[in-house]
Amino acid sequence: MRVLYLFYAFVFFLFSCIKEVNSDFNFEDKMVVYCYVSPQDSISKLLLIQNQPITASTGKNSENYPYIKNAKVEISDGTKSTMFLLYEDNLKSFYYVDSISFKFQEGKKYDLNILSDGKEINSSMTIPNGAEILKIAYDTSAMSKLELKNGLSTVNRDVNLSIEINGKDYYCFVSAVVFGSCFIQTASGSINKKIEKHIYFNTDPTLPMKLDGKNNFNVTDKLSLSTNHSIVSYTLEFDSIQYYTVTIEENYYEYLKSKKLQSSSQNDPFAEPSLLYSNVYNGLGIFTGIASRKSIATFK
Repeated sequence: MRVLYLFYAFVFFLFSCIKEVNSDFNFEDKMVVYCYVSPQDSISKLLLIQNQPITASTGKNSENYPYIKNAKVEISDGTKSTMFLLYEDNLKSFYYVDSISFKFQEGKKYDLNILSDGKEINSSMTIPNGAEILKIAYDTSAMSKLELKNGLSTVNRDVNLSIEINGKDYYCFVSAVVFGSCFIQTASGSINKKIEKHIYFNTDPTLPMKLDGKNNFNVTDKLSLSTNHSIVSYTLEFDSIQYYTVTIEENYYEYLKSKKLQSSSQNDPFAEPSLLYSNVYNGLGIFTGIASRKSIATFK
Protein backbone atom coordinates (compact mmCIF):
# COMPACT_ATOMS: atom_id res chain seq x y z
CA MET A 1 0.00 0.00 0.00
CA ARG A 2 2.89 2.30 0.50
CA VAL A 3 3.38 2.16 -3.25
CA LEU A 4 -0.17 3.48 -3.75
CA TYR A 5 0.13 6.31 -1.22
CA LEU A 6 3.80 7.29 -1.39
CA PHE A 7 5.62 6.22 -4.48
CA TYR A 8 3.19 7.86 -6.89
CA ALA A 9 3.10 10.93 -4.72
CA PHE A 10 6.86 11.20 -5.11
CA VAL A 11 6.50 10.75 -8.88
CA PHE A 12 4.00 13.64 -8.97
CA PHE A 13 6.46 15.64 -6.91
CA LEU A 14 9.12 14.87 -9.49
CA PHE A 15 7.02 16.26 -12.34
CA SER A 16 6.34 19.39 -10.30
CA CYS A 17 9.86 20.14 -9.11
CA ILE A 18 11.96 19.10 -12.06
CA LYS A 19 11.23 22.54 -13.53
CA GLU A 20 11.33 25.73 -11.53
CA VAL A 21 8.43 28.15 -11.85
CA ASN A 22 10.80 31.08 -12.30
CA SER A 23 11.97 32.20 -15.72
CA ASP A 24 15.34 31.11 -17.11
CA PHE A 25 16.77 34.57 -16.28
CA ASN A 26 16.91 33.81 -12.55
CA PHE A 27 17.16 30.03 -12.72
CA GLU A 28 19.32 28.43 -10.03
CA ASP A 29 20.76 24.94 -10.34
CA LYS A 30 19.66 22.74 -7.48
CA MET A 31 19.72 19.07 -6.70
CA VAL A 32 16.35 17.45 -6.10
CA VAL A 33 16.11 14.46 -3.77
CA TYR A 34 13.21 12.05 -3.16
CA CYS A 35 13.59 9.49 -0.44
CA TYR A 36 11.39 7.80 2.11
CA VAL A 37 12.69 5.09 4.40
CA SER A 38 10.85 2.54 6.51
CA PRO A 39 11.97 -0.06 9.04
CA GLN A 40 9.56 -2.45 7.34
CA ASP A 41 11.37 -2.28 3.97
CA SER A 42 14.32 -4.48 3.04
CA ILE A 43 15.69 -1.87 0.60
CA SER A 44 15.42 1.93 0.83
CA LYS A 45 15.79 3.95 -2.38
CA LEU A 46 16.78 7.54 -3.03
CA LEU A 47 16.13 9.35 -6.32
CA LEU A 48 18.50 12.21 -7.12
CA ILE A 49 18.04 14.49 -10.14
CA GLN A 50 19.02 17.95 -11.33
CA ASN A 51 16.28 20.56 -11.59
CA GLN A 52 15.69 22.05 -15.02
CA PRO A 53 14.67 25.48 -16.36
CA ILE A 54 11.07 25.83 -17.42
CA THR A 55 12.11 25.83 -21.10
CA ALA A 56 13.66 22.36 -20.79
CA SER A 57 11.65 19.38 -22.00
CA THR A 58 12.03 16.06 -20.21
CA GLY A 59 8.54 14.65 -20.59
CA LYS A 60 7.32 11.98 -18.20
CA ASN A 61 9.57 9.16 -19.39
CA SER A 62 12.01 8.15 -16.69
CA GLU A 63 14.87 7.66 -19.16
CA ASN A 64 14.78 11.42 -19.89
CA TYR A 65 15.23 12.52 -16.28
CA PRO A 66 18.48 14.38 -15.54
CA TYR A 67 19.77 11.81 -13.05
CA ILE A 68 22.78 12.67 -10.91
CA LYS A 69 25.04 9.61 -10.82
CA ASN A 70 28.28 10.88 -9.31
CA ALA A 71 27.06 11.85 -5.84
CA LYS A 72 28.21 10.70 -2.44
CA VAL A 73 25.05 9.94 -0.48
CA GLU A 74 25.48 9.34 3.24
CA ILE A 75 22.94 8.71 5.97
CA SER A 76 23.59 8.75 9.70
CA ASP A 77 21.69 8.07 12.92
CA GLY A 78 24.21 9.97 15.04
CA THR A 79 26.25 6.91 15.98
CA LYS A 80 26.42 4.93 12.74
CA SER A 81 26.53 6.00 9.12
CA THR A 82 26.57 4.33 5.73
CA MET A 83 26.80 5.26 2.05
CA PHE A 84 24.00 4.65 -0.45
CA LEU A 85 25.06 2.62 -3.50
CA LEU A 86 24.19 3.58 -7.09
CA TYR A 87 21.95 1.44 -9.26
CA GLU A 88 21.42 2.27 -12.93
CA ASP A 89 20.10 0.69 -16.10
CA ASN A 90 18.89 1.98 -19.46
CA LEU A 91 15.69 3.45 -18.00
CA LYS A 92 16.39 4.66 -14.49
CA SER A 93 18.96 5.43 -11.85
CA PHE A 94 18.69 5.58 -8.06
CA TYR A 95 20.72 5.16 -4.89
CA TYR A 96 19.90 2.46 -2.37
CA VAL A 97 20.83 0.87 0.95
CA ASP A 98 19.67 -2.50 2.27
CA SER A 99 18.40 -3.25 5.76
CA ILE A 100 21.37 -5.52 6.52
CA SER A 101 23.91 -2.75 5.89
CA PHE A 102 21.89 -0.14 7.77
CA LYS A 103 18.84 -0.83 9.92
CA PHE A 104 16.25 1.93 10.30
CA GLN A 105 14.28 2.19 13.54
CA GLU A 106 11.03 3.88 14.48
CA GLY A 107 11.35 6.92 16.75
CA LYS A 108 14.93 7.60 15.64
CA LYS A 109 16.34 10.69 13.92
CA TYR A 110 18.34 10.42 10.69
CA ASP A 111 20.54 12.92 8.87
CA LEU A 112 21.11 12.87 5.12
CA ASN A 113 24.15 14.43 3.41
CA ILE A 114 24.64 14.51 -0.36
CA LEU A 115 27.73 15.87 -2.13
CA SER A 116 28.02 16.22 -5.92
CA ASP A 117 30.36 18.40 -8.03
CA GLY A 118 31.28 20.53 -5.02
CA LYS A 119 27.65 21.16 -4.07
CA GLU A 120 26.17 19.87 -0.84
CA ILE A 121 22.59 19.40 0.33
CA ASN A 122 21.34 18.21 3.71
CA SER A 123 18.16 17.05 5.36
CA SER A 124 16.98 15.35 8.52
CA MET A 125 13.86 13.64 9.80
CA THR A 126 12.60 11.30 12.50
CA ILE A 127 10.85 8.07 11.56
CA PRO A 128 7.50 8.06 13.38
CA ASN A 129 6.31 5.27 15.61
CA GLY A 130 3.68 3.30 13.73
CA ALA A 131 0.04 3.47 14.77
CA GLU A 132 -0.86 0.10 16.24
CA ILE A 133 -3.81 -1.94 15.03
CA LEU A 134 -5.72 -2.97 18.15
CA LYS A 135 -8.71 -4.71 16.62
CA ILE A 136 -10.22 -5.51 13.24
CA ALA A 137 -13.78 -6.54 12.42
CA TYR A 138 -15.84 -7.21 9.30
CA ASP A 139 -19.34 -8.08 8.18
CA THR A 140 -19.49 -10.23 5.06
CA SER A 141 -23.03 -11.52 5.58
CA ALA A 142 -24.51 -9.64 2.60
CA MET A 143 -25.53 -11.81 -0.34
CA SER A 144 -24.14 -11.37 -3.84
CA LYS A 145 -26.31 -9.28 -6.17
CA LEU A 146 -26.60 -8.82 -9.90
CA GLU A 147 -27.01 -5.32 -11.37
CA LEU A 148 -27.58 -4.26 -14.96
CA LYS A 149 -26.32 -0.81 -15.91
CA ASN A 150 -24.89 0.89 -19.00
CA GLY A 151 -24.90 -2.33 -20.98
CA LEU A 152 -22.89 -4.22 -18.33
CA SER A 153 -23.87 -7.04 -15.99
CA THR A 154 -22.19 -6.60 -12.61
CA VAL A 155 -21.93 -9.06 -9.75
CA ASN A 156 -21.25 -7.33 -6.44
CA ARG A 157 -21.26 -8.07 -2.75
CA ASP A 158 -21.24 -5.55 0.09
CA VAL A 159 -18.69 -5.68 2.91
CA ASN A 160 -18.46 -3.61 6.09
CA LEU A 161 -15.03 -3.08 7.64
CA SER A 162 -14.04 -1.78 11.07
CA ILE A 163 -10.67 -1.08 12.62
CA GLU A 164 -9.47 0.20 15.99
CA ILE A 165 -6.03 1.79 16.07
CA ASN A 166 -3.98 3.62 18.67
CA GLY A 167 -1.79 6.64 18.03
CA LYS A 168 -1.39 10.02 19.73
CA ASP A 169 -0.79 12.99 17.41
CA TYR A 170 0.03 10.65 14.52
CA TYR A 171 -0.60 11.36 10.84
CA CYS A 172 -1.92 8.11 9.43
CA PHE A 173 -3.36 6.54 6.31
CA VAL A 174 -5.77 3.69 7.13
CA SER A 175 -6.90 1.29 4.43
CA ALA A 176 -7.77 -2.28 3.56
CA VAL A 177 -7.60 -4.56 0.55
CA VAL A 178 -10.44 -7.05 0.10
CA PHE A 179 -9.64 -10.15 -1.95
CA GLY A 180 -12.26 -12.43 -3.45
CA SER A 181 -13.13 -15.02 -6.09
CA CYS A 182 -15.93 -14.59 -8.60
CA PHE A 183 -17.43 -17.25 -10.85
CA ILE A 184 -19.81 -16.18 -13.60
CA GLN A 185 -21.63 -18.51 -15.99
CA THR A 186 -22.79 -16.90 -19.22
CA ALA A 187 -24.62 -18.26 -22.22
CA SER A 188 -21.34 -18.44 -24.14
CA GLY A 189 -18.99 -19.68 -21.43
CA SER A 190 -17.72 -19.06 -17.92
CA ILE A 191 -15.54 -16.53 -16.09
CA ASN A 192 -13.54 -17.55 -13.02
CA LYS A 193 -11.47 -14.65 -11.71
CA LYS A 194 -9.63 -13.45 -8.60
CA ILE A 195 -10.60 -9.86 -7.78
CA GLU A 196 -9.58 -7.26 -5.23
CA LYS A 197 -10.69 -3.84 -4.02
CA HIS A 198 -8.70 -1.13 -2.23
CA ILE A 199 -10.82 0.55 0.43
CA TYR A 200 -9.88 3.70 2.34
CA PHE A 201 -10.96 4.68 5.83
CA ASN A 202 -9.56 8.19 5.25
CA THR A 203 -12.28 10.64 4.20
CA ASP A 204 -9.74 12.08 1.78
CA PRO A 205 -7.43 9.30 0.51
CA THR A 206 -4.79 11.88 -0.50
CA LEU A 207 -4.30 13.15 3.07
CA PRO A 208 -3.65 11.28 6.31
CA MET A 209 -5.89 11.48 9.35
CA LYS A 210 -4.52 12.91 12.58
CA LEU A 211 -5.05 10.39 15.35
CA ASP A 212 -5.79 11.23 18.96
CA GLY A 213 -5.36 8.17 21.17
CA LYS A 214 -7.63 5.22 20.37
CA ASN A 215 -9.63 5.65 17.19
CA ASN A 216 -12.40 3.54 15.64
CA PHE A 217 -13.17 3.71 11.92
CA ASN A 218 -15.87 2.03 9.83
CA VAL A 219 -16.47 1.90 6.11
CA THR A 220 -18.85 0.05 3.77
CA ASP A 221 -17.90 -0.80 0.20
CA LYS A 222 -18.35 -3.62 -2.28
CA LEU A 223 -16.39 -6.18 -4.25
CA SER A 224 -17.57 -6.48 -7.84
CA LEU A 225 -16.90 -7.88 -11.30
CA SER A 226 -18.53 -6.75 -14.56
CA THR A 227 -19.04 -8.35 -17.95
CA ASN A 228 -20.82 -7.37 -21.15
CA HIS A 229 -22.29 -10.89 -21.47
CA SER A 230 -25.68 -11.99 -20.16
CA ILE A 231 -25.19 -13.80 -16.85
CA VAL A 232 -26.93 -17.13 -16.22
CA SER A 233 -25.55 -17.81 -12.71
CA TYR A 234 -22.86 -16.41 -10.43
CA THR A 235 -21.07 -16.66 -7.09
CA LEU A 236 -18.78 -14.19 -5.32
CA GLU A 237 -16.85 -15.28 -2.24
CA PHE A 238 -14.48 -13.36 0.03
CA ASP A 239 -11.00 -14.87 0.40
CA SER A 240 -9.20 -12.47 2.76
CA ILE A 241 -8.99 -8.90 3.99
CA GLN A 242 -5.72 -7.09 4.67
CA TYR A 243 -5.84 -4.02 6.94
CA TYR A 244 -3.06 -1.42 6.80
CA THR A 245 -1.91 1.63 8.69
CA VAL A 246 0.82 3.84 7.22
CA THR A 247 2.08 6.48 9.66
CA ILE A 248 3.96 9.41 8.17
CA GLU A 249 6.05 12.12 9.77
CA GLU A 250 5.21 15.81 9.70
CA ASN A 251 7.49 16.74 6.79
CA TYR A 252 5.64 14.41 4.48
CA TYR A 253 2.29 15.64 5.80
CA GLU A 254 3.29 19.23 4.98
CA TYR A 255 4.33 18.16 1.50
CA LEU A 256 1.01 16.41 0.88
CA LYS A 257 -0.92 19.47 2.00
CA SER A 258 1.10 21.72 -0.30
CA LYS A 259 0.67 19.31 -3.19
CA LYS A 260 -3.10 19.24 -2.71
CA LEU A 261 -3.24 23.03 -2.53
CA GLN A 262 -1.14 23.38 -5.66
CA SER A 263 -3.27 20.88 -7.58
CA SER A 264 -6.52 22.58 -6.57
CA SER A 265 -5.30 25.98 -7.80
CA GLN A 266 -3.84 24.93 -11.16
CA ASN A 267 -6.97 25.82 -13.14
CA ASP A 268 -7.80 28.93 -11.14
CA PRO A 269 -6.20 32.07 -12.66
CA PHE A 270 -7.05 34.06 -9.52
CA ALA A 271 -5.52 31.61 -7.05
CA GLU A 272 -2.37 32.58 -5.19
CA PRO A 273 0.78 30.67 -6.25
CA SER A 274 1.48 27.65 -4.07
CA LEU A 275 4.98 26.27 -3.57
CA LEU A 276 5.63 22.62 -2.85
CA TYR A 277 6.98 21.98 0.62
CA SER A 278 10.61 20.84 0.83
CA ASN A 279 12.74 19.84 3.81
CA VAL A 280 16.03 19.72 1.88
CA TYR A 281 18.54 22.44 2.81
CA ASN A 282 20.27 24.02 -0.23
CA GLY A 283 18.18 21.80 -2.51
CA LEU A 284 14.64 20.65 -3.27
CA GLY A 285 12.61 17.58 -2.48
CA ILE A 286 11.61 15.37 0.40
CA PHE A 287 13.53 13.15 2.82
CA THR A 288 11.02 11.40 5.03
CA GLY A 289 10.22 8.29 7.03
CA ILE A 290 7.16 6.09 7.40
CA ALA A 291 6.07 3.19 9.59
CA SER A 292 3.47 0.61 8.62
CA ARG A 293 1.38 -2.10 10.25
CA LYS A 294 -0.68 -4.91 8.73
CA SER A 295 -3.35 -7.30 10.00
CA ILE A 296 -4.93 -10.08 7.92
CA ALA A 297 -8.27 -11.87 8.14
CA THR A 298 -8.51 -15.05 6.03
CA PHE A 299 -11.72 -16.87 5.12
CA LYS A 300 -10.32 -19.82 3.18
